[in-house]
Amino acid sequence: MKKGIILILICFVLIINLNGKTTIKINGYYKSFLSVFSLPDEMSGMFEEFNKTIGAVSNNLQLRTVIKFNSTLSLEAAYDFSPTIKDPLLFSGSAFPNTTLGSEYRLDDLNEILYPQTIQKSTGFGIYQNLDRLSLTIQTDFADIFIGRQPIAWGSARVINPTDILSPFTFNELDKEERRGVDAIRVRIPIGDMSEFDIGYVVNNDLKIETNAVFIRGKTELFNSDVSFALIKFYNNLMIGADISGAIGGSGFWIEGAYVMSSIFGDSIINQQNTELRNYFRLSTGLEYSFSNKTYGFVEYHFNSLGENNPNNYLTITQSQEFKEGSIYLSGKHYINLGLTYTLTPLTPINGLIIYNLKDRSLIFSPTIEYNISQNIYLAIGGYFAIGKKARILPSLMPPSPIVPTSEFGFSPSILYSSFRVYF
Repeated sequence: MKKGIILILICFVLIINLNGKTTIKINGYYKSFLSVFSLPDEMSGMFEEFNKTIGAVSNNLQLRTVIKFNSTLSLEAAYDFSPTIKDPLLFSGSAFPNTTLGSEYRLDDLNEILYPQTIQKSTGFGIYQNLDRLSLTIQTDFADIFIGRQPIAWGSARVINPTDILSPFTFNELDKEERRGVDAIRVRIPIGDMSEFDIGYVVNNDLKIETNAVFIRGKTELFNSDVSFALIKFYNNLMIGADISGAIGGSGFWIEGAYVMSSIFGDSIINQQNTELRNYFRLSTGLEYSFSNKTYGFVEYHFNSLGENNPNNYLTITQSQEFKEGSIYLSGKHYINLGLTYTLTPLTPINGLIIYNLKDRSLIFSPTIEYNISQNIYLAIGGYFAIGKKARILPSLMPPSPIVPTSEFGFSPSILYSSFRVYF
C-alpha cells in the first residue's frame, strides 16, 4: 500500500500531456570519501574482533532530474547509488556513540542495502541506495505546494540548531551539503516581500498521528533582522521555537531557541519503560565577524537543559526517550563552538571548527583544507580529532566489561578523511 502511493505519484506526472513548454534538466555529482577511524581503547571489550584503526572508502553517485511541465507544475527526483568498502564493524554503526537517534520520517522506502543481504554476512563490501528526492511542486499566485520527499530544515545557528529536529546533521558527518529527504506535504505562503507562512505535515512509516510531525512556522523581517516563530508537533511532543538573526555594527548575530513539552498530547507509544518524560529547553546564540577579505570567524554558545553535568550518566541520557524523539546527539549541557575560515588563495579555503564541552573540558577539533582543482571539481582533506579524558573500564567477571565515560569526546572516535567531488 505504501509503495503504491509513491507509484501513484509517479503515474500522475507521466499521464500529463507533455508539450513544447516542458523542460527536463538532469544533473548530479560523484563524491568519494576515504576515511580512517581511530577508536578509543575502551572499545576493545565491546567487540569480538577489535582493531583500533579501521577504514572505509565510500562512493556516492547521485542523479537528479527536474521536469518542469509549465510555470505551475514541476517534478524533482534524486537517486543515490553508493558502493562502499569498509571494516565490517562499521556496517552496524555501533562504532559511533554520537549519532542521531530520531526516527526516519519516510512513509516507505527502498531497501537501503542492496548488498550484502544481511549485515552479519558482510565481508567489508556493500552497495547502498537512497531515493532522496521525489516531490511535486505546484506554484500558484497564492502559495507554493510541495508534495513528496523533500528536504526540510530550519535554524540560523552555525553548529547546533535547536529547532532542526526532522533530519539534523551530527557534528562528525563527512557530507553536510544536502539534508536527507523526508516525506511531507508542505505549503509556503508568501506574505509581502520578506515574510512567509509555512505549514506542513511530515509522515512516519506507520502513518500514526502519534509518530508523525506537524509544523506551523512564520518568518518576517523586524528591525532589519530576520525573525521566525514555529510550533512543531513531533511524536506526542510540542516544540515552541524562535529564531532571530541580523547584524550589530559590523558583526552578525543569531539567537535560536526551542522549548519542548514532552508527551503533552499523550504517552509516547514507544516509551517502553513508562518513565515520566521531562520538558526541556535548548538554545544556540553567537556572533560572526569578517576580520578581512580573507579571514572569517564565529563563536557560538549552546545550552541544553536535558544534558548531563555528570559524565558518568552520558550513556544513559543518550538512550532516553527525549533524546531519541528529539534527535539530540550531544550529551552535555554547555558548549562553546568556535569556527574560523582563512582563504589561502581564491581556490584554497582553510576551515577550522572546535566543539568544546565546558563541563568536562573535552572537545572535537575539525580542520579542513579544500582545493578547487577546476570548475566543479574539488579535493579536500580534513578530520575530526577527539580530545578528552578516557573512559573508565569497571572490572567484570563476564565480558564485555562495563564502560563509564569521564568525558564526552574522550569516548568518541577520531576521523581523518579525504574527499573528491565532481559536479555535473
